[in-house]
Amino acid sequence: MLCGQASEQRDALRKSVTLKFQKTVNNFFYSESPVSLWDAIKITGSVALNESA
Repeated sequence: MLCGQASEQRDALRKSVTLKFQKTVNNFFYSESPVSLWDAIKITGSVALNESA
């Protein structure tokens, strides 16, 4: 049961991070701000690290 809850939480976290990433990328294209792109890269990198842990 705990495994099921953990995977549900992980899926929910992945969805929320994906939404944040998409929003950040959209902001980058609309504002052409390098900071937004850097934020998107940092978000993606931290998610990748968490997934491999």
